Amino acid sequence: EAHGLGVSHLNAKSQEADIELQKTRLELELARENITELREENKALYERLGSGSGGQDVVGLEKSIRNYEHELRQESTKRKVLESALENVQSTCSELQSSLVDAESLAAQTKREMYFCNFEKKHLEEELISRRLSCSCGFNSRLNRQTKSKKKKVQTEEIPGSLSDPENMRTALHNSGRTTRRIISESMNKAKSLEDEIVEQKQRHARENQNGAQILRMALISKWRTDL
Repeated sequence: EAHGLGVSHLNAKSQEADIELQKTRLELELARENITELREENKALYERLGSGSGGQDVVGLEKSIRNYEHELRQESTKRKVLESALENVQSTCSELQSSLVDAESLAAQTKREMYFCNFEKKHLEEELISRRLSCSCGFNSRLNRQTKSKKKKVQTEEIPGSLSDPENMRTALHNSGRTTRRIISESMNKAKSLEDEIVEQKQRHARENQNGAQILRMALISKWRTDL
């Protein structure tokens, strides 16, 4: 929209400059015609002065010649001013035309970029929805497999000796503690691995939907804590 307004503004300025250019050209043409007429009249006065005819005395003719010469100098000065103004207007028109071309090109480029951005946005939104569904199913399946694996390890863990013997009891408790710590350590490592995967996916999906990735991460951590 800004480029469109800029193009409209440049169009208006260009039209004004064209009008000013036409006006200046007309004034310049009029000044040239005046100069030509004054020169012809001045020439005629000199001829009449040389021939001594025309019904006027020499003093009157010389005065008329001086007046015409003065007007001729004024018209010449005016012509130079108008020519300078014409050059300035032509330069301004050229600059405006160049700016107008650049603005129209930039506006067209912006329109193309906007079209591609909208197309890319739609594509990313569709891909985000697809990845959310697939990632959610994948994480749930992985968590279920890890939960079953942990339960199986706890059930198959053997405790040596009879629990009636204090030494065996201490050994069993020690082994049980080691087993528990090992399970916790493995769970923490797996949780960290899951968190790393979540962070990696969050970085990939950040441009698509940062809030959605954060909600998914919190949901997975909450489920892991519940299973643990």
